[in-house]
Amino acid sequence: MIPFDVPAIVPLALVLFGFAAFYQAYKTYGRYAAVRETAPAVETGAAGDATTVSGPVSTVEPAAPRREPPEGVIDGTARPALVAWRVRRHVSGGRNGRSRWRTADGGLAVGEFDVRHGGRYVRIDGDTLPDAGDDGHQSADSFDPFDDSALELGEPETDVRLGEPDPLTKVLERLRLIGTNGVLGDPNLSLSIGGNSLSPDRYQATVVDNGDEIAIEGELAETRDGPVLQRSGGDRPTVVVGTLEKRESQLRSLALKQAGLGGAMIALGYVVSAVA
Repeated sequence: MIPFDVPAIVPLALVLFGFAAFYQAYKTYGRYAAVRETAPAVETGAAGDATTVSGPVSTVEPAAPRREPPEGVIDGTARPALVAWRVRRHVSGGRNGRSRWRTADGGLAVGEFDVRHGGRYVRIDGDTLPDAGDDGHQSADSFDPFDDSALELGEPETDVRLGEPDPLTKVLERLRLIGTNGVLGDPNLSLSIGGNSLSPDRYQATVVDNGDEIAIEGELAETRDGPVLQRSGGDRPTVVVGTLEKRESQLRSLALKQAGLGGAMIALGYVVSAVA
């Protein structure tokens, strides 16, 4: 005997999914607001002023991640100014019996670089960027650069499996349902048997190479060697990978889509409950 009314679960699930989408929209809007507040400070350039340095990077000393990335993540001729990376691991079971993906390792490797801003090169003080957890700042086990409020990295540019995929994933790839050319792209599918995960770890990264755009908040200081961007007080600066205008537009569109999806799911849940 089924102890619950199955039709009643459907609208409830739709409503809960809708609220979850609204929550994601709220978080995305917060990221959008942070980028929007960063943009007006780009024009400020006097020494001692809080400002945002924005432009292409010029790498002096390439970044060296603590963990060697898989082949192909960093091209042999690349000179990365910054490498944000993490290793995602599928965890099966647990007290609640659910499986999930969690960040098992991660870091932010920062090289020595300048940003070409306002017709001149501005050196970026390494301490300006948020404490990373990659080179002795914090515990790397708990640091996820893609989930840090001060880093606006977007989705990881690289997603590489660190092992063989599970049997279900292989079948779906052969059917061209998932994968690089698959209908559904390459979602993080997972399969567990007997409480043990069959899904390999995934290495995800975004590399800011020589010539790529970046925007960093801070305070300008004039030195004998030229302008240097330093951390402004105790505030954690916002770091945006890519152009501010493009990232702002992407986040605004994503927040609207998530809010629209949430409203549609809640409305659909109400209709289904009324019909049932």
